[in-house]
Amino acid sequence: MGDADSPRRRTRPLATTSVALKIAREATDAVPIAKQILGVAVHISEFAERVQERRDDMYELIEKAGIYASEINATVGGRVLDAQLHRRLERLLLVFEKIEQLVAKEASDKGRFVRRMRNLFVAPVKAEKLAAELEREIKLFELTATLDARIAANETARLIEDGALYDGEFRRLRYCDVEVERVLRQCRVEGGTLTWARARIHNSVMIVRFLRASDDVPQVGAVDAAWSWYPERIKKISTLPNWHRNVVRMYGWSNGGPETTFVAFRAGTYDFKQYASSHIDNLSDGPRIQKRLDMAYKILDAARHVKHTMGASWAPRSSVPAEIITVDDLGEPSIGVFEDIDGMESWKDGAWKTIGCVCRLLVDWAPERWEWQEAVPSSDFDDMILAISRRPGSDTFQSVWAQLRPTSLQVYKGSVTVPTRFSIDSPPMGLETKARAEQYMAELIDAAGPANAFFRYAMVSRIFSSGNADKEDSEWLCSYHINKHGDLVSIDRIHDVDGFHRVEKFQIIVPPHMARRVRLLLRGGEGGNDRELEFSSVSPGEETESQTRLDSESIWLYPPISKPPDV
Repeated sequence: MGDADSPRRRTRPLATTSVALKIAREATDAVPIAKQILGVAVHISEFAERVQERRDDMYELIEKAGIYASEINATVGGRVLDAQLHRRLERLLLVFEKIEQLVAKEASDKGRFVRRMRNLFVAPVKAEKLAAELEREIKLFELTATLDARIAANETARLIEDGALYDGEFRRLRYCDVEVERVLRQCRVEGGTLTWARARIHNSVMIVRFLRASDDVPQVGAVDAAWSWYPERIKKISTLPNWHRNVVRMYGWSNGGPETTFVAFRAGTYDFKQYASSHIDNLSDGPRIQKRLDMAYKILDAARHVKHTMGASWAPRSSVPAEIITVDDLGEPSIGVFEDIDGMESWKDGAWKTIGCVCRLLVDWAPERWEWQEAVPSSDFDDMILAISRRPGSDTFQSVWAQLRPTSLQVYKGSVTVPTRFSIDSPPMGLETKARAEQYMAELIDAAGPANAFFRYAMVSRIFSSGNADKEDSEWLCSYHINKHGDLVSIDRIHDVDGFHRVEKFQIIVPPHMARRVRLLLRGGEGGNDRELEFSSVSPGEETESQTRLDSESIWLYPPISKPPDV
């Protein structure tokens, strides 16, 4: 700050100081307390003009007050003060007010004797004390202001650094931040190969998604669209209110074109098949189905959260868990990694796949047992056929079976058995999670339509509905399969036996000489079957090239539905 003892300042007229302080007080945009200090300094200067005798101690005090007031204003002008700096200004204001009182008293004493006594004994002591107090408070103020400026500079630097590290709520990433460990999945898109890989980023394991451009890259806009639409969708749902442990979340991305940009997701980094083979399927039946049921509940709860909290839909493009689910090191499943969180309009279309995924989780681990039987009399199926024929909508199946009735048959017979959820220990999770999962499965089954049309869905319906505990009724699926190697009738039965869900499968070979008659029957039959299929009039195995599209066609005989689930 300024030197109060310089000759130039000691001879400066106090009137000039008063005018300067007034101008500063009126012009300043400082905080109110700085304006108060300037106002007190103006009063000090005005009172000093009326003091009849100039004494060095008083003059120096008055001059210092004016100089310091101006420099205080210059220091704090335009700044937002923290609490500590504001307290320092309050203490300075008290000192200035004490100086104001002293100078006002000095200016008002008219008696010669009284004034002389004050000049000799009182004023010098008070002036010296106030000068020392002013110097002390000014030094503390300067120190506080310097620290505050440094803190402000550090905060500015931090904000600049944050701007370099973050883009809104997400991290900016560079290639050097990523250590790729292995590729999880790849798929071809317009302009290149979309790749998902397990990677380590900032000491955490995540999934990184990037595009490997091909040589025949089309227009840049097309590549941008194929690359960017899904990260933008995940970015919108990656908020704290939307958080769910089992739904993919955005972590960050790099900037640049599609060929140099990558995105990092927080999600499981193992595909389901890889995790199950090493952590689940080597267990005994009870713990194995328990772990799989635990995953199924969590996946359903996560899918429900996507719909009811995020206002989107999980619409998987496959029912194979390894193609749509990832798992982390703790065994927690994640959904939404592979481009399958979509708008609400896609929810119903994804219902079949979601049900299929859950069913595969619970059923596909169980070994199927098959046996081949030759020359089985058709009468061996009489009880089964009678049970089906009693059900509405079975007319088409009965008509087909009537063609096979007089013959002995070749049959593949298979079965698969899984424990019911009531025969194993409940997964270690909250009752609310289980209740939400079961509620969501009911929504899916309702949206998917005739859930009992495919044995997997009948199985899931039994597993997730407490009303089906110890259910005695059998459920049936009957279908006719056209194949260039030979036609067959398939009958699937699901029923509960001694605490197990049991699926029995019968694949009955249609004799070649009967296949043509059955096809003609189905071509003209009604029976609730709305599929329009063209059948060849030639014998099986003699199809022309135009008929090869009939390979592996399936016609649903019972229950009657217009289109089988695409799983």
